[in-house]
Amino acid sequence: MVRGAAIGFVVSMLLTTVAALLMLSGTVHAQQGPRHVFSGAVRNTGNDVYFGNVSFLDMSGQEVANVNAAAGRYKISVVEPAGRSYSGQAFQITVTFGDRIYERAQRVNWQAGGVTVLDLDFGAHAGGWRWHQAPSQDRRQEDQRRMDQNAEDRDRRMEMDEQRMDRESEESARRMEMEEQRMEMEQQRMESEDALRRDQMKLQADRQEREGEERREMEQQRREQEAEERKERMEMERQRMAMDQQRMGRGQPGVRPVAGGSPKSGPSRGLFSNRAAGEATSGIDNIMDPTMLTIIGIALTVFTTGMTLFKSN
Repeated sequence: MVRGAAIGFVVSMLLTTVAALLMLSGTVHAQQGPRHVFSGAVRNTGNDVYFGNVSFLDMSGQEVANVNAAAGRYKISVVEPAGRSYSGQAFQITVTFGDRIYERAQRVNWQAGGVTVLDLDFGAHAGGWRWHQAPSQDRRQEDQRRMDQNAEDRDRRMEMDEQRMDRESEESARRMEMEEQRMEMEQQRMESEDALRRDQMKLQADRQEREGEERREMEQQRREQEAEERKERMEMERQRMAMDQQRMGRGQPGVRPVAGGSPKSGPSRGLFSNRAAGEATSGIDNIMDPTMLTIIGIALTVFTTGMTLFKSN
């Protein structure tokens, strides 16, 4: 927002500057520049001139002022236009009389606010003057038309330049406005991305917290289950120890006296059934034991397999 305010301030300053320049230009055109007044008599070989034209030309040969002679006299003001400087410049004087143009060989200096009285006495035999044939009426009209056309072209160019400056100012203001809008949109986009990123981080943090809580609950349940199992095992172990203690308190099971003899050992396996408690086992009983029978079967199988292989060889 601060950058947008700065851009707006720059635009306003540019518009204010352009307006000030236009106003200043109008003021300069409205005001009249410095002038120098020349006046005096106009004579042709000593005779007053009643029909003639006096012109002042700058050093480039461009006419800057002209006036018609009246009753043998003239008075003319040479005004310095805006944007030019006549200070220290010398002007050439010409007098158009009849079909000739007389040029004064000596130039006159211009000074702002000055007044110069200068008599113009020309003629065929007047010293310090030279003449040449004046252009025809058609030529003068053509020259005047060309000068008017040049002035119109100059005014048109100035108007076109002003319009161009106005368009450039409008385009510049529009571009700056578009740039400001683009910057605002970019700022909004960045803010939206920041908000979305914060929301994603919050969701991730919440999910991690939930997962942590679930893991802690599962771990707590596992520990409780292990504790319960350990408690059950201890209880079973306690019961087993209690049963062993009870059995030891009642004496060794399976031992009872036999009538007419001493106590025998515990139960023993016979040929087809269990022998009576305390009876000694015989060799056949040992052979008929399931473990011994399994060993004998394995040995016979190995022996038979070996004999078969031997015969086949």
